[in-house]
Amino acid sequence: MSLILDDSRRLDVSQCHYLSAWHAIRRADLNQALQHGSIAAKLAIEAGTPFPIALTNLAMAQIFHLRGERQEAQRCLARARRIAHRMKSLQLRHMGLLEEAQFAFDREEETRGLRALRQAMALGRRQGYVNTPWWLPQVMARLCVKALGAGIEVEYVRELVRRRALVPESPPLEIENWPWAVKIHTLGTFELLKDGRPLQFSRKVQQKPLMLLKVLIALGRENLPEEEIADALWPEAEGDAQHRAFNVTLHRLRQLLGHGEAQVVHSGQMTLDPRYCWVDIHAFDRLLDEAEQAERNGEKQKAVDLTEKALELYRGDFLAEDTKQTWAIASRERLRAKFLRSIVKLVSHLEEARRCDAVIEWCERGLAVEELAEELYQRQMLCYKRLGRRAEALSVYERCRKTLAAVLGVTPSPQTETLHRELLRG
Repeated sequence: MSLILDDSRRLDVSQCHYLSAWHAIRRADLNQALQHGSIAAKLAIEAGTPFPIALTNLAMAQIFHLRGERQEAQRCLARARRIAHRMKSLQLRHMGLLEEAQFAFDREEETRGLRALRQAMALGRRQGYVNTPWWLPQVMARLCVKALGAGIEVEYVRELVRRRALVPESPPLEIENWPWAVKIHTLGTFELLKDGRPLQFSRKVQQKPLMLLKVLIALGRENLPEEEIADALWPEAEGDAQHRAFNVTLHRLRQLLGHGEAQVVHSGQMTLDPRYCWVDIHAFDRLLDEAEQAERNGEKQKAVDLTEKALELYRGDFLAEDTKQTWAIASRERLRAKFLRSIVKLVSHLEEARRCDAVIEWCERGLAVEELAEELYQRQMLCYKRLGRRAEALSVYERCRKTLAAVLGVTPSPQTETLHRELLRG
């Protein structure tokens, strides 16, 4: 059914086309968006009313930007911002800053984008904005990811994400302070948070739902078959008995977490949805993968920053309290080995940058996890030597020698002994 409007009521017709353009953008129909947006802008200009002119220019800026016509987008954005300045409109200024940030990030102009985003979010917090005309959820979700990653207006942004139920296209696992529905820490002490608050477990709480969650994480795959989970939890049961136990335990887990969307079960397979559920080992793996990619691209400082961020998540062995569970062993050993390899790689970069204090600190963290990592003792000794702290370097050697003797009954390697002799000679 077509809608007939009186063309003399230009602002009404303009508003209709403005909303039609927004609907087309939501459907990713850029041609329709351009047609409706152009008519909306033309009619708003003919009506001569500044606020609608600014709104339609902001809409056209977004359309041109998504079409890749970036000069046109900038011209429309500039017109809207001039009107916002003349009108002293905080709402228009807020929208303009959000678009400026979005466009800058898409051009990989990170500094400019963060500057505009910082102003936009500060203004949004002061005015209590939780919506804008032409609200585009995926754009706002991405900007909120950028804001939280940079520590911009954290509480306001977190509340904005919660109130508008923003879900980024790619789950920002590297951003721990994103307002996840469910957060799970497994490195070191197991901790479960729901809506940012730790769940307190009384003695009456059955442990099987938590064990199901741990098994799902430990086996480390998406779309994990129900049979594989059930075999780990109820190895003695068979067939229908296993299936019933699984269903009952899954129901209790959903009640415990209170967010059904966090666990997806389809065709007998189970997955934790990364859009709603943050798991520390998933973030750990992703950050280190991104660090490797940055290193391959020659971006050494970025690789160092990402590696440090990943290693900060490693607060102890995977599910350290569940030492008797065989299904946790493979993941525990994999993560420990990855942590130690990454420490060594990070230390090498830090040595090149002559950051000896940082080398000493990271070596100490590595030795807290694996006291037999002789290479880390050697790196500490070398850094203390470069800093002229000979006594501390000799103390590290003694610690290394005693640890190797007590645990393995062996002496330090020739490399360590050579370094020790050099220290003794001063």
